[in-house]
Amino acid sequence: MKAHWTKALISLLIISLSLAGCRTAVIETTATPTATTAPTKTATLTPSPTSSPTQALTRTPSPEPTFTASPTPSETVQWDQRGLSLTPIPLFNQVITHENVSQVDALAVWGNGKANTMALSPDNAVLAVGTGIGVYLYESVDFLFLRALPTLFNVQSIAFSPDSRSIALGQSEGYIDVYEVASGTLITRLEMTGISFANPHQITAHFSPDGAYVTSILEIDRNIFINRWNTADWSPTTAFVIPAGLASYVNPSADLIGIIDEAVLRLQSLSFPGDSRALPLPTSEPRTFWETIPLLSGNIEPSPAGDFLLVNNGTAVLHWRLSEETPTYRLSGYHGPTPDPCYAAPNTCRNARGGFSWVCASGRAVPPIETIRLTPDNALLLVSLADQRTELRRSSNGSLVWEVAAQFTDTVFSTDMDYFYGLTPSGAIEKRTVSDGALLFALNQHPAQLFTLAFSPDGSTLAAGYSDGWIRVFSSLTGELLGVLDGSATALQFSRDGRLLGAGMQDGTVRVFELAEGRFYDLFNGHLDTVTGIQFSRNLDALISSSLDCTTSTWDLGGRFRRQTMQPGGRDPFQIAGLQRSILDDSFFILARGNGVYQVTGSETGVLFAPPEINFSALTVSPNGALVALTSTAPSIWLIPAPGSDVPGGPREWELTTEAPGHALAFTPDGAMVIVAQTENLAFWSVSDGRVLADLTFLPSSQGANLPVDLAVSPDSSLIALGRQDGLIHIFAVVD
Repeated sequence: MKAHWTKALISLLIISLSLAGCRTAVIETTATPTATTAPTKTATLTPSPTSSPTQALTRTPSPEPTFTASPTPSETVQWDQRGLSLTPIPLFNQVITHENVSQVDALAVWGNGKANTMALSPDNAVLAVGTGIGVYLYESVDFLFLRALPTLFNVQSIAFSPDSRSIALGQSEGYIDVYEVASGTLITRLEMTGISFANPHQITAHFSPDGAYVTSILEIDRNIFINRWNTADWSPTTAFVIPAGLASYVNPSADLIGIIDEAVLRLQSLSFPGDSRALPLPTSEPRTFWETIPLLSGNIEPSPAGDFLLVNNGTAVLHWRLSEETPTYRLSGYHGPTPDPCYAAPNTCRNARGGFSWVCASGRAVPPIETIRLTPDNALLLVSLADQRTELRRSSNGSLVWEVAAQFTDTVFSTDMDYFYGLTPSGAIEKRTVSDGALLFALNQHPAQLFTLAFSPDGSTLAAGYSDGWIRVFSSLTGELLGVLDGSATALQFSRDGRLLGAGMQDGTVRVFELAEGRFYDLFNGHLDTVTGIQFSRNLDALISSSLDCTTSTWDLGGRFRRQTMQPGGRDPFQIAGLQRSILDDSFFILARGNGVYQVTGSETGVLFAPPEINFSALTVSPNGALVALTSTAPSIWLIPAPGSDVPGGPREWELTTEAPGHALAFTPDGAMVIVAQTENLAFWSVSDGRVLADLTFLPSSQGANLPVDLAVSPDSSLIALGRQDGLIHIFAVVD
């Protein structure tokens, strides 16, 4: 069976890669726009990952750094030696049991990770992409992979030296690694001491224009820590702290940092702590304009000379020449903030009164302006909008040069002004021309979001669904990327005989991959919103799917038609966040967003467990079908006897060992343990008596953003796969 399964999967992967190659062969031309008229929108190229796998960085657990009381920066000349080969998994792994669970530890990290930041070398030759485990270097011409530079922690900023020979990588936890670009040799590791990094923080690193210094700017706890090192011997030269203010920007060319606070812009020298001055903000703009910058994740772009600023507060862009009392111009009139996506549900979710039967807790609106970027020559301004449009305007007067149908979260321009590189919300990196915005190439190696994980029945492979349109399939033996399957899968399940892979997609598509035949088909019309669960029936003649469109569907796999659609909420529909099938009968369990757990049997829906004020986040069923396990935003897990089982008693609640919420959970294949992924740790519980068997903290720290999204245990119970939002898969096993 194992050999048959492997050959079948490889044949399908080869076909998928061939189709992907065909897909990227044609790039439609883009009409040249005029300065005042928006051009015709062109289809955005959907690129494929390269057919030869990119190596994954090896990660080994690192101890928490010990900080001294002094905030003076120190440089570290010793570092962890890290290989760049794929991480092999021991051939004979131990089965995880009560007796050895305390020995479980991190073995590897698979995948490339989402792109956090980008930088282009001054000679325009190398594009650097920062991720959660290091930086990937690509040739800027055609995205040919050059090498990977591993880091201890999440890369938040990248800076090239003026001669393009060195690169500084600013990381969370206050580290800066400096590498030689050509050889990939780690030159030194700089570390800031005396600072607690428990709270969210952001670090940026810069070379001085002459390359003589590296400067770090760390913002944490309403303070900005500025540290500088001499690149000749890496000795610290400057260290001081200033208040953070409402918003700030760094201008390495002018050797200063600007902080907006109260009614002034404070200009602070990066070299001399005592050198600062204050400029009054333009009185034409209300204080709310400046206060909105951090609230809507705006950004400030300074000219290299520091004579003017372009300020994005999320809803408008202001051009302010610092020598003038009033702004030069204001770009506004963009569509207002879009509603919270929580309310963007299809009509199948509307109740009998025409509204929605839930209240969104976040109240978050999406600002119309995603980001802005000034070109190196100060002549042009790129404005990326949340409605899938990007504009290029003249920075002097704001007039429109061109517009394309694309959205970017980060951009970087070549110094010769021929090209720019844009990071899309899905994680693709596009290379486009500055002259008209035409798409030239796209790199699809760093998907922005990981959604779901599933081991094959024999445990030889691990399938992972991502946001960029591809299901990646990894070898469980080596971590090697075997290939890709088509679709942005948010739910995956293999049939127990290994012949089929069911996939629910982000766009509502329900897809079935026939692995032996090397093909797939879509089930007619699918869902109207993201699919949140996929389960095969006991006899494999049907597929059950759930969705955020507030419905479940049962599909006949023989005739490829929809047998049944249900709206479990009835007159008050609810969005369905998870789905698990009972092995005791033909029923299944659904997790309602903020509304408890329900059991669906035939056309009947009944409440299984719905305590008030509890927001459940994940659902799973024990291998023997006797228990339903839940975790929630409250630090607890629940075990509920499944109807029809012989488990006595009622629901059992166990408080988790830390105050962090639970995000995902899974039973071990023998049902003896349930594993809960919290924000920063894995907790292992004994099902029989509710004992905490082990508590494992994983790295890097999430900072409240890079949360666990799925948890899977291999069929032989030797490997645990934890997927996090940044696209990386953390592998755990018993380590002697």
